[in-house]
Amino acid sequence: VNLSGQVRAQVVRSTLGESDGDGNVENGIGSLDVNASSTVTQARTKAPALAGGLALAVAGSLARTTIDPDVDARLLGGVEVYADGDVTVTATTDHDADAIAWGANGALGVTIGLSGATTEIAPTVNTSIGDSTIIAADSITIEALHNVEKSDGTAATGTANAEATSSGGAILLGVQGSWARSKPQASVGTTVGTAEITAATGNVVVQSKSRQSGDVEALGDSFSIIGVGIQRGDVDTIARNELTIESGASITSRRGDVTILADSYDYGHTRVRSGSGGLVGISEAFSDIDVSQETLLDVADNVSITAADSVTVKSTYDTDQSINADAISNSGVAVPTATADVRLSGIESE
Repeated sequence: VNLSGQVRAQVVRSTLGESDGDGNVENGIGSLDVNASSTVTQARTKAPALAGGLALAVAGSLARTTIDPDVDARLLGGVEVYADGDVTVTATTDHDADAIAWGANGALGVTIGLSGATTEIAPTVNTSIGDSTIIAADSITIEALHNVEKSDGTAATGTANAEATSSGGAILLGVQGSWARSKPQASVGTTVGTAEITAATGNVVVQSKSRQSGDVEALGDSFSIIGVGIQRGDVDTIARNELTIESGASITSRRGDVTILADSYDYGHTRVRSGSGGLVGISEAFSDIDVSQETLLDVADNVSITAADSVTVKSTYDTDQSINADAISNSGVAVPTATADVRLSGIESE
């Protein structure tokens, strides 16, 4: 399953409502909601494989699910918006992906089983307010959100989930291998050009928020005189979350707060188990979690930010990673090996 494409909501070279000579709303529209949304909650691939034979049985299964659309919300070309209510410009995603590969085999002689599963959630989510844009409203929200909220406003729970299982038995030789890989790799950004943004009675919120989640499970069992099991499960997170306020922008809340926030969260979990049994049992379990995260907030020179109450400019990053690799061999000659590594790198700046 490969889901891509483009979702865009934009207003270009338009004037919505009217203002007086001082830029105040005089004959405004009620409200404006520019929303580009991508919701994928049923992207699922399942690949089962069964094999049986006398001398030889071979089973292989591969499953892959990818979600990678471009999602954009934009005001461009000198748009002017004068509203009596609220203005919201949002690009948002709610993505969940599953890839499940399962194999089983049996034979009197030799069995070979291979199962592989890969999931990737890699959208590009951007919200842009172009140069010479004017927004005057009660309150104003400009945001790019990846896997933060569902369409009903509740918290999103989407995950790139990969599961691979391979099991089998034979008299002489059994070789079972499975690998599962999760790739949460979104790029999220909010950009405000040389725009004039004014909230008359409420708050101004400019934010870019990204939530990355990957979950893998790789299991395998091999039973024979010589049993070999090799299992691997990895989570590879590559993420960029960037909020930029360009030089010359003006952001004002006359009676409330101004909040400028870049916020990122990464979750990764692996469970790998390799089992073997027989006269000679070789079990190997490998698991890696690699996280490369950049959370960047840049307010350029010559930017004006004023508020009646508080101004908050903040960049935050949280992570939760757990890894579990077990190699088990119940054999006369047992050779179990388990390796687990977690690596975190990246930049957080404001």
